[in-house]
Amino acid sequence: MGVLQLAAELIRRPSVSNQSTREIADFASNILDANGFQVHQNAYSLKGVEKVNVVAYKGGDTPKLALSGHLDTVPYSEKEWISNPLTLTERGGRFYGMGVCDMKGFLAVAMSAAMQIPVVALKSPVALMFTSDEEVGCIGARRLVAAKGAVAEMIVIGEPTELRPVNLHKGYVFMQAVLRGARGHSSDPAKGRNVVERALPTVIQRLMEFKQALESIRDTRLTPAYPTMNVGRIDTGNGSAKNVIADYCAVDFDIRPIPGQDVKDVIQALQRHVAPEGEINGIAVKLSPVRPPSLPFFTDAESVIAREVSAVMGSQPCSTSFNTEGGVFNRAGSQSVICGIGSIQQAHKPNEFVDCRYLQDSVVERYAELIRRICGGER
Repeated sequence: MGVLQLAAELIRRPSVSNQSTREIADFASNILDANGFQVHQNAYSLKGVEKVNVVAYKGGDTPKLALSGHLDTVPYSEKEWISNPLTLTERGGRFYGMGVCDMKGFLAVAMSAAMQIPVVALKSPVALMFTSDEEVGCIGARRLVAAKGAVAEMIVIGEPTELRPVNLHKGYVFMQAVLRGARGHSSDPAKGRNVVERALPTVIQRLMEFKQALESIRDTRLTPAYPTMNVGRIDTGNGSAKNVIADYCAVDFDIRPIPGQDVKDVIQALQRHVAPEGEINGIAVKLSPVRPPSLPFFTDAESVIAREVSAVMGSQPCSTSFNTEGGVFNRAGSQSVICGIGSIQQAHKPNEFVDCRYLQDSVVERYAELIRRICGGER
């Protein structure tokens, strides 16, 4: 089965993050098992839905290198697509399909590359590592390292980078400030505690002060060259109205810390600055992450994995603005580089595509060469 057929088979199996990844995981597992891999599945349940991580080994179960990608995709609306999103479709020099860029196209490339390397050519084991729930907080990767620790010494994560190696990116923390007061009718203000009037302005002001403080921390390798914060949503809940004293308000915002920052320290500093006593003007205020933070990511550009990927791809390591599973894997003891097909500009959009040049044997051969360089000889 060639890279195009593999990509088509992966794309036709829906794997939106709120759905099970059992079908797509079993498909990949069966193909790899039939091609000489020792396949392990790491299954778990998320909100009552079965999810599956897949790790497939060749040449032993202590791999020097793993090619890694995620099985899940973001939600999509078929009405917004010109062609069937679950059918790999070629049009105008591009391949269209749900997840073809982020990141089922890479899964097909990685499978094709690893399958063509015979076991006898390996002096060190190689692995393929496919996770679930990356799009909702790298949950599958966290589950996998909790169960197995560092899956491989070195990892190449195939998020879309146009085949440029990335060794540096920010983390991601989805935060929420919840304000709670007392409801009442607006005609009698004394009988309620209005969270919008009493506390919300102070919360926003202190968030902006913290944002300004973050911008004084610099790393010129990144763009923007500082940790960012964005307040994106304010919600006063069900039943709120112009003539009701607001007793509830949630402020959703994100922080993107840079490598070198301790995410827990950032969160604690934020909590101390905004609501050190847990209340403002009689309004209870609580700030907390909505889901486990995604960690900042950094691998030395002079590391073996960064140098080898750079040599094969013909490009020097750089940074990116989006988040990946790299922080999770590096914290578990691996060294990772992000390098995959397609452009992040096409991810999470209707009519997602990659240029046809990415789903070719020549690209498969680059990753096969990377396997040979790292696992085909002693390092």
